This record gives sequence, C-alpha cells and structure tokens, in this order.
Amino acid sequence: MNNLNPDYNKLRRKEILLRTQKQDKKRSFSLSPRIVRFLKNLAYSVVLIFVIYFAVFSPTFRIRDVKAEGIETGEIYDRIALDMMGKNIFLINIAGYLKKITAEFPVIEEARVVRGLPSTLRVEIKERDVALIWCNEKCFEIDNRGLAYRETQNSPTGIVVSDKSNIEINIGDKVVSQKFVDFYKKSIDAFERIGVSVSEASVEDTTFKLSFKTQKGYTVIFDTSSSLENQIYALEQIIANGDQEIGEYVDLRVEGLAYVK
Repeated sequence: MNNLNPDYNKLRRKEILLRTQKQDKKRSFSLSPRIVRFLKNLAYSVVLIFVIYFAVFSPTFRIRDVKAEGIETGEIYDRIALDMMGKNIFLINIAGYLKKITAEFPVIEEARVVRGLPSTLRVEIKERDVALIWCNEKCFEIDNRGLAYRETQNSPTGIVVSDKSNIEINIGDKVVSQKFVDFYKKSIDAFERIGVSVSEASVEDTTFKLSFKTQKGYTVIFDTSSSLENQIYALEQIIANGDQEIGEYVDLRVEGLAYVK
C-alpha cells in the first residue's frame, strides 16, 4: 500500500539518494594501500636522510680524542693523532689506514682500531720484539720471523750477527728464516747454560753456517739445519776435557763429530 503513496515513494527515493551520496563522499576521502605505502616509505626516507646528514656533517662525530694502547714508539702515536683528529668517525677507512700505517712503520706487528662513539678512537698496537741484531754496512733489528724492521746501533745482548757477504738490506726485508732466528736464540741460551761467553756471531755465504766468537778467542761453528742439542753436547765434551786444546775453532757441523783446530 505504501507503494501506492506518491509521497512515500518520493521520500524513499530521497533517502536512498542521500545514503548513496554519503557513501560516495566517504570513498572519496579514503587512500589506497599503494598510496599509504608510498607515504610511509617517503617518511622513512626523510628520516634516514636526516640521520645520515647528521652523522656525516654534525661536529658531534668529529674525532676529538685518540687513545693508544701498546705504542712504545712516540712517532707512531703522533702520526695517528695527526691523521685522525677532526675527521668524521664514520668515514675513516680503518682497513686502508691500518695498511698505510703498518707500511710506514714496519715496527708495527699487529694493529687494531676501535670506534668509540661519538668522538673517541682507540688504537691498539703490538710492536715487534727484537730477536737479534743483523749487521753489514748498517745494523738492523730483526724480529722473531726474520724481518728487518728498524735500523739500530745497539744490541740488547751485546752480540750482533755480522753478515760477511755484505748483502744489501732494506727496512721490511725478510733477512733470515724463522728457523734461523730460533736456532740463534737457543744457541745464546745454550752458551749461557754451559758457561761459554761469546762476543759476536757471523754468517758468510749461507745462513746454514753460523759461527760464534768466544771470549777466549776461539770460534764455534754450527750447522743451523741440524740438531742444536747434539752439537752443544759435542761441544760440552770438548770443554769438559779442557778447551785449552782449541786453538782457532771447533767445527760441529758433522753429526757426532767435532773438528778442533
């Protein structure tokens, strides 16, 4: 019956029209998921750009303090401080810098750099230990691996190894093998143990032959490729019988034998 009422039908059509307009109005203000994602990404990008800009250009992250551990050579610290002070702590190439500084200072055996935010750099250095002094025209400190890392005039033991072949040596050169260095150091200890004082050591054409000059004037000749214990034992037997019989040298290079002259 209501359908027959023209006023009712008119009101009904008006109500439907208003409801449709409201729905269309709501849809017109909604954002698609794609637009929402774009706006989020844009916001993240703006924040990221701000953070990067702040980290790179803010004075907060400029290096103001360089702390050093294990550095005994003052020149190393001075160089690192000069190179690093005022630089951005995020922009330094640590691997590249360590390669550069170890090339400039061969005395550095190991190095490590740690960033301490916001403005402190900690540098940990291990310097090489001198194992022996090697001399030809110049004298060099040699480390446990046989590397020449610094010129010197002094020997911690008072003993130097004289290179009679006079081969030219430069800083950073591998002069002798680690095996030779070990043999040399153990020889020094063995001489002390058996009570023989030595004043110098020498090599000639090969490092397989190592000679020590004793305080009594004779020379002890070793083969560095053979057992040191066996050679020292042979030397002890001669000394036990009186080293007065040794004139110029005792040659221990033949296993089980000792040639005395």
